[in-house]
Formats: sequence, C-alpha cells, structure tokens
Amino acid sequence: MRPSQLRTPLAKLRSMLKVQTGEKIKKRSGKTVKTYAPLSRQDVAGWLACGVDNVSSIESGRVKLTGENAQIIMQQTHISLKWLCAGDPSNPIHFTGRPYEQKHFDEAQRQMKDPSLPALKAQRELANGVGLISTILLRAVQLNEFELYASKLRNTLRDIFQRFPKTQAYVDLSRSIDMAGGTSLGDGESQRMMKPMLDEWDSQLLRVVDFNRRRAKGRH
Repeated sequence: MRPSQLRTPLAKLRSMLKVQTGEKIKKRSGKTVKTYAPLSRQDVAGWLACGVDNVSSIESGRVKLTGENAQIIMQQTHISLKWLCAGDPSNPIHFTGRPYEQKHFDEAQRQMKDPSLPALKAQRELANGVGLISTILLRAVQLNEFELYASKLRNTLRDIFQRFPKTQAYVDLSRSIDMAGGTSLGDGESQRMMKPMLDEWDSQLLRVVDFNRRRAKGRH
C-alpha cells in the first residue's frame, strides 16, 4: 500500500501522532521510559470499526469522511472537528483552538482508557450527543423538516429536565429552551466544560446556513 500524501486532514493528523506501545528500562540510568510507534491506519481502522483500505481511501480523499467518523476521531484525538471536516490539512488545531500537539493526543488517549472519572465520562457523552444532534439537524434541514426536528428536540430536553433534580444550572438551561436567545448555562464549571463542544456545535450550524444559502441560489 502506497504511503499517504497528506492530502487530507486525517492523513496529516495520523502522520503527526505516535501511540504508546509499552515501557522499557534504560540500561545506564535504570529509568523507565515509554516506547512509541507511529499511529497506523490499522489503529484508525480500529477506532472507526472499518477496514484499513477504507482509512486509506479517506486519507487520499477518494472517500469523504462522515460526520459520525469525524466525531469518533475527535474523541480519540481531541482534534478540532471543524478543522477535521474543513478539508485543509495545514495548521491542525486542538478543539480549544490551540495549535495541535502530541500531548493533546496523549491526553485524549489517557481519558479514553480511564472511563472511571465521572467528569470525563460526562464530557464524552456530551460529545456523542452533540455529534448525533448535529447529524440529525443537517438531515432535517435537507428534508425541509427543521420545525419538526426542533419541536421533538425541545420536548425531549423538557422530559430530561423533569426527570432529574432541578439544580439552578438545570433551571437556567431549561428556561433557555423556550427562549429565542442563546443557551444559558448555570455555573462557570458547566460553561468551561461545554464551551469546546458548543464551539463545534456553532461550526455545524454554520454548515447548515451555508447549505441553505447554496440551495437557495440553486433554485433561482
């Protein structure tokens, strides 16, 4: 199989990263050091539950990266979803907007392997939820059923808020559902935790706006 030419964000991202393979003891110092190997297509195929050839096709641009697979890669690496889906492999960035580095991947992998931390589990579920909501939103717009989508989403969120204890954060967010303005988050910690995900949500909304604009032009 020919090596990737780094034509796509996924190819660029994979070329940057190394995965920890184990540890070894240095003979002279006796110190334990971690050992690494380049992130392989097989590693990525494991994340996406697909074949290595599929990963190769995505990296070369022959197959488009789906929204679902992009979400999985973001969770595994903490790369920006917006950058991953934009198509330009230059200047990769972390989902917080900082330049992307190996340490960000190491942190993402540590979190993926340590599901016992409640905050990390919550953040992971939030990422999954935002990805699913975004995907359904785009499909609803394509089918001209956005109002039905919005109504069902509001009703579902109301049911969730009624099921769980109504802390002030829940009350604030629940009220925001019925308002035309933006979402209100209760406390500073919630805002810090959700900001990266909401930024990615904003990028998805921009894609919806762009889709509508292009569709409107096509009708004239």
